[in-house]
Amino acid sequence: MNPEKLYWSLFAFAGLSFLTTLPIQYVGEESIYPLMSYEMWFRGKYLTPVMYGTYYWRPPLYNLMIIPAAQLIGWDHMLVAARLITLTATLLSALLLGWFAKRLTRDATFGIFAALCYLTFGDVLFYGGWLSYSDPVFALFVLSSMIFGWLALAEKRYTWLAVALPALNAAFLSKVLTAYVFYGVAMLVVAYRKRCWAFLFSRRSLILHGLALGFPLLWYSVVPAGDFQSRAMLGDITLKLVPKSAWNYLGQVFTFPLQTLRQFLPAAGVLIYAYWRRRDLGRWRENPDIVTALLIALANYLPYWLSPQSGMRYLMPLYPFAGLGLAYVLFYGAPKVRQWSVKWIAVAIALKFVCGLWFFPYYYERRRGSFNEVARDIVQTVGRHPLYATDVTASGISTVAHIDRLIYPKAPVVWPPERFSSGFVISHEPDQTIGAPCKKYRAGGHTVYLLCRGEACSGRF
Repeated sequence: MNPEKLYWSLFAFAGLSFLTTLPIQYVGEESIYPLMSYEMWFRGKYLTPVMYGTYYWRPPLYNLMIIPAAQLIGWDHMLVAARLITLTATLLSALLLGWFAKRLTRDATFGIFAALCYLTFGDVLFYGGWLSYSDPVFALFVLSSMIFGWLALAEKRYTWLAVALPALNAAFLSKVLTAYVFYGVAMLVVAYRKRCWAFLFSRRSLILHGLALGFPLLWYSVVPAGDFQSRAMLGDITLKLVPKSAWNYLGQVFTFPLQTLRQFLPAAGVLIYAYWRRRDLGRWRENPDIVTALLIALANYLPYWLSPQSGMRYLMPLYPFAGLGLAYVLFYGAPKVRQWSVKWIAVAIALKFVCGLWFFPYYYERRRGSFNEVARDIVQTVGRHPLYATDVTASGISTVAHIDRLIYPKAPVVWPPERFSSGFVISHEPDQTIGAPCKKYRAGGHTVYLLCRGEACSGRF
């Protein structure tokens, strides 16, 4: 088969493998965005996310994408709607990377190979690329801003800036302010490498960048609870700069590169094996654009590596640039190296189908406990009594998300009022100040408690 057609075929199969994971129950904290999206839609509050009836500090763009998708397929399937958004963002990121790689090298076969390498990274294919977190959407917009900003500098075209800067603001609206750091570092690296400081600091460029950088201030000044959102976001960012302990920080510094390597399998594993076998590899230093991409990835990677509290999913905007570098070395090296990479990519895709169709449903639902079964029992137990929630753990929020779906068209579950005489509360611990423990469940690998107070407890003890 023609290599380009082979890579497109593997890309299509990798994309199809994401569909196998759509029916799996909530994993980790991914219930947060579907739950908030439902509450926003139900209460008609679209500018500030709401959870348990109270404002949440993240911007709302991902929620605003989920809402129409969930209305189209039904709120019973709000998790599927959220995952469809994330996997679409992941696929678009891969295609954008492929287009950019083709543009840099003028090699269409390499372009699709680079996209394939990125899409089959372990974290993208098996976890982060399809879960209903905001990271894939954030990564897509950050990647768009960096790529089109790069092209604006390289070609001295303000048209590309007119694409890059709205994408940058969309990245902020989808998650966090660090989008501007990713973009700023990328622009400085490209400007240095291309010697295009005059264009970057031209009058028109400064005006456009000033408008983009001023957008968060405008946003927080006009949206409901904007002051709370801005303070909470800055607090969350600065909190990650404080180490929990010296031992934890040392562990972070030493293990983070190993975690990175694991996330970039199988491509990174093939590269290490080829180097060990002394196979010829692509000479990435001979291509200035590949060096630039790797410098952007490294410069943005270092703060997260050295940060006392960090996580690999925060680096998802850098995955495509890492994929570009790895793909270049594998593709332009010895033919045997490329053959190894294609074989292991095919194995990874096959394994994803096995996990999506069998292992993930078995592990997350049967072994860790079904949220749907717990939610149904809670609804039956509560009956006509009021139901509230204080459990903000992943298991608690996932349970509440299922309950909201079951009790529709009634109002979603909210945080309990300061003083309530009777009712039930979903809690992560048996808190006597809230109510007496009524039932205990195992869901998502954690314990969820149902507490009762007043008349709701009648006949239960």
